[in-house]
Amino acid sequence: TYNGIDVGNGATATINLNTISNSTNNAIYLHGSSNNSITNNTISTTNYPGPARTITNINNGDAAWAIAFDVGSNNNTATGNDITTSDVAIENWDGSGNVATGNKIHGNFFGVHNHTSNVVNAINNWWGNASGPSGSGSGTGDGVSAYVTYGPWYIDAGKTMLSNLITLTVNSGGNGTVGPAGIYNYGEVVTLTNSP
Repeated sequence: TYNGIDVGNGATATINLNTISNSTNNAIYLHGSSNNSITNNTISTTNYPGPARTITNINNGDAAWAIAFDVGSNNNTATGNDITTSDVAIENWDGSGNVATGNKIHGNFFGVHNHTSNVVNAINNWWGNASGPSGSGSGTGDGVSAYVTYGPWYIDAGKTMLSNLITLTVNSGGNGTVGPAGIYNYGEVVTLTNSP
């Protein structure tokens, strides 16, 4: 198919619980369409039949987009989607205020690409590796471009633990219990006391 789901010209939709595969352009394409909700979809193999996949081609728009925000598509939310084996999982070609959180973005040539200087909120996603996204990120998962906020991210495919959580293991050194072991948010203050 060319575009699996196409929403444009001021229309608004809730796009939920679809399985879309083998699109040769875009799986979900929003153009001139704002305030849409894209949730719990499974998208795979969205691949452009044109030139080879390179970052240069992606920057030029010569790639297929699993989810695309184009032509002034603003304030859209994509959450709970599983996107894999596509050229670009989520593209913000021309939009602002778009959010992509709580998704599984893995096994794609590129994860979230932003063609604008309007920041895309892409926190709390699984990027295919516990180290987080590559590209502008420092990990080895699917890539992110500039103007994408990506941290914290899920460190497991089941989306049970975020990267900003730390595990505190306390070793008393044989002198008794010294404090509360557990999982804490990054930056949270933990007080340890020595117990005889």
